[in-house]
Amino acid sequence: MIPKIFAGAALAGALALGSVSVAAADTGSSGASSPTTTATSGTGTGTHTHAHLCTNRAPKILLRIETFNQKYQAWLPKAEARLAKEQQANNQGVVSKIQNRLNKAKARQAKLATVQAKITAECPGVIPATSKGSSSSSTTTTG
Repeated sequence: MIPKIFAGAALAGALALGSVSVAAADTGSSGASSPTTTATSGTGTGTHTHAHLCTNRAPKILLRIETFNQKYQAWLPKAEARLAKEQQANNQGVVSKIQNRLNKAKARQAKLATVQAKITAECPGVIPATSKGSSSSSTTTTG
C-alpha cells in the first residue's frame, strides 16, 4: 500500500516538474516560469468582457436562480406545514432543525434575489436561458 502511495506521489511530482520544464523551455529561461508569462491558447487575455458575461453567463445564472425559486416555492409550504405539525406535537428538537433549515433557505433566497437584481441592473434585457430538459421547438398546425 505504501509503495503505491510513493509511486503516485513520484508520478505526480514528475508530471509537475515536467510541465515546469516545458514552460521554462518555451520562455527560454531556466527553472519555474515567471508569473507574468502565461501560456494562452487562442486570442484574448483570458479575462471575460462585460458583453461576454451578459450574453453567455448571465442567462445561465438567471436560469439557476429561477429553478431554485421554483423549487423553493414548492418546498416552502410543505416545510411550514411540517413545522406547525411538529410544534403541535411539541417536538422541540425537530422544530429547531426545521426552523434552522427554513432560515437557511430564506437567507439563500434573499441572497439570490440580490444577485438577480445585480445581474438585471448590469445586463439590461437579459433573459434566463432555456433549460436543457425542455425543447424549444414547437409544432403548430393551422387548418
